[in-house]
Amino acid sequence: MKRNILSLIGLTAFFAIGIISLNVISDSGTTSVYAFSGNSPGAKTASPGDGVNCTQCHSGTVNSGSGTRSVTSNIPVSGYVPGQTYTITGTITEALINKFGFEITAEKDADNSKIGTIVLTDATNTQFVNSNNAVTHKSAGTSGTGSRTWSFDWIAPVAGTGDVTFYGAFNAVNNDGSTAGDKVYTTSVGVSEANCSATDTENPVPSVNSLVDSVAVCEITSLTAPTAIDACEGTITGTHNATLPINSNGTTVVTWTYDDGNGNSITQNQNVIITSVDTMITLNGSTLTAVATGASYQWIDCGLDAFIPNETNQIFTPTTNGNYAVEITSGTCIDTSSCHAVVITDLNENYLDDNLQVFPNPTNGKITINTNKLDNNIVTIVYDFFGKEIIKTKEDFIDLISFPNGIYIVKIQLEDTTIVKKIIKE
Repeated sequence: MKRNILSLIGLTAFFAIGIISLNVISDSGTTSVYAFSGNSPGAKTASPGDGVNCTQCHSGTVNSGSGTRSVTSNIPVSGYVPGQTYTITGTITEALINKFGFEITAEKDADNSKIGTIVLTDATNTQFVNSNNAVTHKSAGTSGTGSRTWSFDWIAPVAGTGDVTFYGAFNAVNNDGSTAGDKVYTTSVGVSEANCSATDTENPVPSVNSLVDSVAVCEITSLTAPTAIDACEGTITGTHNATLPINSNGTTVVTWTYDDGNGNSITQNQNVIITSVDTMITLNGSTLTAVATGASYQWIDCGLDAFIPNETNQIFTPTTNGNYAVEITSGTCIDTSSCHAVVITDLNENYLDDNLQVFPNPTNGKITINTNKLDNNIVTIVYDFFGKEIIKTKEDFIDLISFPNGIYIVKIQLEDTTIVKKIIKE
């Protein structure tokens, strides 16, 4: 069952109000006036840890005036829950007074150490003091007509802290420029750490009303766990029922469970959407572009049914007429586009193709390149099926005897024109 922890928090409220002045003797022997209207000097909450209050600077007897003061919070009577955030409010009232100040701190009852984390929620009127262990006023936060209120947030400490007390010191200042006539008040309020071991019947509450869809290409290997807030256990991390990785195209519904360990649980669903690799290609003139971004690419000559050597960019501009596709790799997904026809109007290519013969095909290893009436500036490059260059020659024959059987790509170049042939060695 859950433990709700409310601890007595010692928050020290010290109000150095209006013009809080202190007479001291300077080196020259003259009297100077130091004002604390902008804040408490710190550690003046009368808490056990601080030990002193505002009467160090303001004359008079503590709690002797007719005003009222209080430190309140939204911590439930069942106690504070470790890690949860609560609002602490300090209030002072004093008839006919229009200048006020305060300091509030929180202390652990067991050893009077400062406890919890203070969060400012009104930076215009309040500020940290005493090494961020207390809150006090700013000059802009001292005015009021017969009363003044300040608020801030407090994050409850870890489980096992126990009782906590908030301590507050308040000052109602007559604003006459002296230390006389001001009214100093102190107060405290204790809270306990919640104990849910026998009373927990509430389900955790998810931190968000609905979970955002998780979308990935090909597969998803991990999921970011959502959280829920439990009245006794604080923040609870959800656990899911999915088997990872998820790689089925479409929508998979994952169920997250928030269990407080005390017999109370609640579930929440999340859609995991897996999409396939986008294999669309756009054609602009003779230039092909894969629509998918951030992937790896390998262009394919569909007529040769082979990879095109060194064509691994997102954009590909063929140099010869033909049908082309692209193999796209995204993560662990590999998919191939449909073939797209590219027609290039090039008289030189047609002339070269009409006057070129590569035979026999299939071959047992020796291939003849008959260039007919073409000049001798032809360069022939042979690639294996994986695009590795294995032969480069200006001769009119190719010897593949020492190479294994399979498919080879022969690229024949004449100046700026290229013809590609597929050769099968058997």
